[in-house]
This record gives sequence, structure tokens and C-alpha cells, in this order.
Amino acid sequence: MTGSGNNYFPDITTCPFLLLCPRCTVSEQISSMATSRIVTLAKEVEANTTMLDEYLEKNSLPRPSFDIDAPLMYQLPSDIAAAQEALTAALDELYWLNQGPIQTVVAKSVSTCLSHGLIEH
Repeated sequence: MTGSGNNYFPDITTCPFLLLCPRCTVSEQISSMATSRIVTLAKEVEANTTMLDEYLEKNSLPRPSFDIDAPLMYQLPSDIAAAQEALTAALDELYWLNQGPIQTVVAKSVSTCLSHGLIEH
């Protein structure tokens, strides 16, 4: 079922709780571990970063920064905007995979509780 998805995750390898997920079969978990998801994500990050950077260079636009004169937003064509969104998604997933299951579950649980007002900060 890897890559074919299910009702909860479009691609089973994106499940942040893969090893804890009762919806994922053991064979799906083993198959997902056989291919290095972090390397795949790193390559996606590189490809989408390169696409965005080349567009900015080709169009003489400043690179993203936190400088005081940096643009607040870019008007990007749809293909570059899609690459930017894919970059953000890959970075997010890579971050959570790097954190590991316990840190991910704890961080996401605390975040959810805070957003629902179940915990006061």
C-alpha cells in the first residue's frame, strides 16, 4: 500500500507516527523504512530550493532574507508557488522525522492542547 495512500494520509510514508500508527501494516512500516525517507525529502528540498532560487535569479529578484529591505512577499507564478509549497511540506516532514516519534507526539499534542485552550500557557 506504500504510495497508494489511505483515508488518513495521501502517501503512507507521510504518516508522522508511522511506527506507532495502528492504521499502517507491519509490511508498510518495513517497506517505508527500506527506502530512506529522509534522503528522499532532502532531495526534494534541494530540487525545490534550486527551482525557487533560479526563478529569483532569472527575474532579478532579491533572495529571501530577514533584511529590513527584503520583500515581505513574492508574486510567484503557479509552478514556482507549487515548488515553494512543496519545499515547505518537505522541510516540515523532515523536521518531524528528525525529531523522532516521541518528540513529535509530545510537541504536536502540546500544540493541539494549547490551540484548543486545554492547557494555559
